[in-house]
Amino acid sequence: MKYTIFFFVCLLGIAQLSAQDQDSLKTKNQQVLSDRAELRDNLTILTGQDLIDDSFPRSFPIFGTGVRMSFYGYLKLDYLQDFNGIRNDRFQTQIQNVPVEGDGLPVESGYNNLSTRESRFGFDVRTKSPKGKPIRVLLEMDFYNTSDGPFNQKPRLRHFYVTYGKWLAGRTWDILTELKSVPATLDFGAGDALAGGRRAQIRYQDKISENYSFAAGLEMNEFMDLDGNGFAGKGSSSLPMLSARISRNLARGGIITFGGRIYQVRWDGQDQIPNDAKAAYGVVLAGRYYVTKNSYVILNGSYGDGWGSSIVSQIGTNSTGVLNPNGKIETLASTNLIGGFGISLTEKLITNGLIGYSNLEKSQWKDDNAFKGGLTSNWNFTYFIEPNLMLGTEVIYAQRENQNGNTGDAWRWLTSIKYSF
Repeated sequence: MKYTIFFFVCLLGIAQLSAQDQDSLKTKNQQVLSDRAELRDNLTILTGQDLIDDSFPRSFPIFGTGVRMSFYGYLKLDYLQDFNGIRNDRFQTQIQNVPVEGDGLPVESGYNNLSTRESRFGFDVRTKSPKGKPIRVLLEMDFYNTSDGPFNQKPRLRHFYVTYGKWLAGRTWDILTELKSVPATLDFGAGDALAGGRRAQIRYQDKISENYSFAAGLEMNEFMDLDGNGFAGKGSSSLPMLSARISRNLARGGIITFGGRIYQVRWDGQDQIPNDAKAAYGVVLAGRYYVTKNSYVILNGSYGDGWGSSIVSQIGTNSTGVLNPNGKIETLASTNLIGGFGISLTEKLITNGLIGYSNLEKSQWKDDNAFKGGLTSNWNFTYFIEPNLMLGTEVIYAQRENQNGNTGDAWRWLTSIKYSF
């Protein structure tokens, strides 16, 4: 935590320098920062009047139908140099894959990788119903299919949903994900210690006033992530998650979002042991604040009990809870905190940085070498040769801590070129 506090002190210093040095830049640089600093071109989830008011750039009509469609995406080539043999993933940096000396797993030396796996494409279709209700259907795919071998690149579904008026149904960013709090990294892991993700869901989303909006709905718990501790059975939910959030718009396009989720954590004993279930919850505070028109800071923090599967760095580490010797679920508390910044140094040059913290409650029932938490940090420079052609470089650091207190560190260097269309 002391590293996080130090980082925020540094952010304040950067913000003050930026306020003195950046205000003289041309007004159009605000647009350079807000649009280009996102790096992944994530589309905002729009419902109701926002769909009608949105300018819908790069769209074209399907003649005779009243439908407009946009085809979008980007090609991104990444060259990654790993210096410490991060395990299991040559394509993104995850805290859980950092090697820890003495954990009993094979030791791997550093390596390189050249990949286009993050590249993606999508179709955005919009129209109105006979009753005048705005309708949107969005389909987006990338090639991050981790179920195949490391160099197979089959398409993978990212988003597929329909909005009708103020209702949304399908798979997309979950209700608690605040996209403006996602760090602008070249690494696909996006800082890893991040609360959010994509889920199948049905939600209602609307404005309360000009500056306030809310969303609420039911979502699928796609990662039960329970540690069976040697017992027969598996994690299996029998109820959907209930999520809600409220957001407030800030000056210059900033935002602050607060939300929460309650849900079921359940173990299906498969007739070998009795089933067990417990209630779990989590809360999220996330947003972006523009210090000047050319610089911002971001925050993404969360806390919950049985919450680990909602934090990206803890998914797949059996972080939701563990079965005790009596076969009963003991949920584990989890937290994350990310702070970051983006600064437009010139019309074409942007720098972004972050530090992230992820922590899982220690349990006497988990293995000594099981995941406990860690740190991550990224710092990059991106240069826009053309508005849709970017060249960037990034330094990445990650640290993992195990349940027994042992830690491991790893460094990576990433260079990327990206063409958006």
